This record gives sequence, C-alpha cells and structure tokens, in this order.
Amino acid sequence: MLDRLLEERMEVIVSSFLGMRLELISMKI
Repeated sequence: MLDRLLEERMEVIVSSFLGMRLELISMKI
C-alpha cells in the first residue's frame, strides 16, 4: 500500500514538473 501511494505521488510530482518545464519553454518562445 505504501508503494502504491508513493507511485501516485511520484506521478503527480513528475507531471507537475513536466508542466513547469513546458511553461518555461513556451515562455521562452
């Protein structure tokens, strides 16, 4: 169960991180 929660949290962190990167890239263009 702990692993499952960790996986979900990692997905949220990764998706939010990718979103931030995309925002920075779009701002530069």
